[in-house]
Amino acid sequence: MAIPLTNLHKGRVVEQIRQNLIGLQNDMRHNALTHRAMAQAQSPALAILQGFVADAAAAYLTRMQWLIDLRNAPVRRQRLLDILTLMGWTEADITDAATPLRAAAVALRDAPKTSYAEIVTACDAVLASVDAPESLWPE
Repeated sequence: MAIPLTNLHKGRVVEQIRQNLIGLQNDMRHNALTHRAMAQAQSPALAILQGFVADAAAAYLTRMQWLIDLRNAPVRRQRLLDILTLMGWTEADITDAATPLRAAAVALRDAPKTSYAEIVTACDAVLASVDAPESLWPE
């Protein structure tokens, strides 16, 4: 006997989306601060830091693609919309966070990173566009 798809399962997907988006917001800020400090210290070597920044941007976009793929699958998207309605949420609760995060990830990917100074500038742009998520305690 197959286990039926219930609101528990749909809710799990919403929780995964929430964790991914809030985690992405935290990760983007934390990594931008870390990469900026590395660039200012000019350590590690430029090529290594360029790789760190490029890998981070690629990882952010991979995480965003999970949501894009879900929303592009009509059956999965409808399940998402159903559970969001039950929770009193709208799709905009997701897209309002996802859209600027994706824009910041694309901007980071596309930013020039041929010098430490350019990496600082790219990190500053991330920090200017991705604020820390609300939290009950300092993080």
